[in-house]
Amino acid sequence: MSCCALKAQHSEALLKAVFFERFSRFIDWPTDVSPGNTFKIATIGQNSNVIRELKRIYAQQKIQDKKVEIINLDSIDQIVASDCQILFITSDMSKDIEKINAIAKKHHILTIGDTKNYAKRGVMINFHLRGESIRFTINESAAKKAGFYISYHLMQIADAVLDTD
Repeated sequence: MSCCALKAQHSEALLKAVFFERFSRFIDWPTDVSPGNTFKIATIGQNSNVIRELKRIYAQQKIQDKKVEIINLDSIDQIVASDCQILFITSDMSKDIEKINAIAKKHHILTIGDTKNYAKRGVMINFHLRGESIRFTINESAAKKAGFYISYHLMQIADAVLDTD
């Protein structure tokens, strides 16, 4: 892989990681969900530049004025115990995406991915590239079913807003 390709991957992962904080500004979590003193982002899956950037950025950056903890999960069974507010799902978890979405919905966890068709399959926010720009799709019905309110302002800048009902 060329140095330019590596730099582009790094920049893309960095921008995606920064978006997590930006998204949190325009999303209301259900009233019965309290992040406590720490905002937790869990990751499930392997081999993602985004996971590395999440750890690097949120070692110092806050979300909703709270310290951020990045938790790597080894299995789906750890999702609930992680007590996370956001779950980032990598492409290697595609075979388990429906089960992951069901858990996230039941426990009011915002799901974010960066894999083709994840939004159509129920992930609430999914990154994709359009040309050289990082864009995202919102699955509004999946978010509503999990108790989230996504601001009109965020939906306006999304590449697409899906209603999968």
